[in-house]
Amino acid sequence: MMIITTPCWKCDKIMKMALISDENTDYRGPETFSKEETQTAIKHEVILRKVHSRTAREEYLANICPHCDDFIGKHYFFTNYYIPAVTGELEFTEIAIEKE
Repeated sequence: MMIITTPCWKCDKIMKMALISDENTDYRGPETFSKEETQTAIKHEVILRKVHSRTAREEYLANICPHCDDFIGKHYFFTNYYIPAVTGELEFTEIAIEKE
């Protein structure tokens, strides 16, 4: 799991978000997290909550900004967060998934 430190797209204050990077899918967000993955993200100061996306017209688990309470939509993970993290533009920490 990648815990990425990033400015919020809306309020520009620092927040933490979680993504999982693997060899099969490159990356995936909280909408696909298992119970253990969700708990691991929360333990590392990531706020996750089920949201309704008007863009995607669906509900899913998303990364939430602790300052303005807005969320990062799953359509923005790759270009706005994953690529900047792996190229060094955004700071991130790799975390092992904690099994119960």
